[in-house]
Amino acid sequence: MIETDKGLKIPVCINDAYVEGTTMCMLPFIHMHTWPRGQVFPCCVYDWRFELGNINDTNTSLETMWNSDKMKILRKQLVEGKQPYGCRKCFEQEELGIHSFRLSANDRHHAKHTDVVHKAMENNYNINDFHLYYWDFRVDNLCNMTCRSCGPELSSKWHDDYYELHHDEDYKLKVANKGGLISLKGKGLQEVHDIIDRDIDKVNHVYFAGGEPIINDMHYYILDKLIEHERFDVEIYYNTNLLHLQYKKHNLVDIWSKFKKVEVAASIDAIGPRAEYLRHGTNWKKVSSNLKTMLENKHIGFRVTPVISLFNALHMPDYIDYMMDLGFSCWQISMGNVLINPEPYALAMLPDNLKDQVRKAYDKFLLDRKGVYGDRTLADFKDKFKSIINYLDAPLGHQGTREEMSRRFIYMTRVLDKVRNENFVETYPELKDYWDACLKEIDPDNLDPESNLFYF
Repeated sequence: MIETDKGLKIPVCINDAYVEGTTMCMLPFIHMHTWPRGQVFPCCVYDWRFELGNINDTNTSLETMWNSDKMKILRKQLVEGKQPYGCRKCFEQEELGIHSFRLSANDRHHAKHTDVVHKAMENNYNINDFHLYYWDFRVDNLCNMTCRSCGPELSSKWHDDYYELHHDEDYKLKVANKGGLISLKGKGLQEVHDIIDRDIDKVNHVYFAGGEPIINDMHYYILDKLIEHERFDVEIYYNTNLLHLQYKKHNLVDIWSKFKKVEVAASIDAIGPRAEYLRHGTNWKKVSSNLKTMLENKHIGFRVTPVISLFNALHMPDYIDYMMDLGFSCWQISMGNVLINPEPYALAMLPDNLKDQVRKAYDKFLLDRKGVYGDRTLADFKDKFKSIINYLDAPLGHQGTREEMSRRFIYMTRVLDKVRNENFVETYPELKDYWDACLKEIDPDNLDPESNLFYF
């Protein structure tokens, strides 16, 4: 727990999160997050239904949103120990024992920017100096994969599949001539460029995610700016599908060697054919080669961050063994990104017999690996397994009953398997019980897009 004057407590680890009243998060004091259609949020994990505004709108901008009533109320709530509804993902994760995004952000930013918070507290949570010290600008949805857990807002490749799911003619007409690309343009894009140019000497931390950042022009614009201004002290973080380490003239490993701190998180959910099913567009041979390349470059902080869902929960022991055999340490295998949406893929949807299999698989792994992995490594994996197990019985959420979720799962899977030439039961024979359980909940002949909408 970081304690400062004026009674401010900043939690930086999971134990801090359990102290009553420690809801503080640094991000709304130093950061704003943009999406390709111009939506603006306090951060990338904030509830997407509650945007601050849209920078494409004529009468608004990032600067006007910076000290809007929404932002000032949010800052005040976080300082005063309240949990804003839009921030619930972090608080829900912490309740289940997972180190949340806000705890990581606090740990990274408190030392440099606590003074900004104190000034805001003294000024009715208004921050007169509009500077963004942490950047995460998603200005387009350009991507090279159609991951099962994603959708068209953050992947251009999802365009045709989304239409097959919804038969939404308005959506198809709106983006049909762009190949599914959604991109910030005009006033909104110019504003992002202006902030980058203005704050290039102030920024401390840049996060690149997607879409797929490695094929994104804004990513290279920012890198070039940092290099031009010799800002090699800026910490750079990535979330990438690791399909590419080179793009056009750019060799990323060489570029990263210039910076003091680079951390790369690879979104790899499974191994081999299962990986190619979950993140359609994956070339497993290429990705596995890039895994080895990354491990060879010790100046890069590297880890894998699978999205934990009903698809891969049973296979986490195999996943861990594969990564450890490659040369990963336990600290490089993150398992805190547990899927919440789409809810038909949530762990809680598994039938009881498969939930028991998950628990038994984890217990067996910890027992069988004694003497293979050290005590600290096994203790780390035990904690990570515990967080996953907590999600097995978590509430399904706000999108309906188990019957509705089962209907969506069958509908979505049938449609996507057909258009992608894939087969869920053949790829995941161990999950046939889930497929059968979903079929028992519904009328399989009554699956039309109007009654089975897929919410991303």
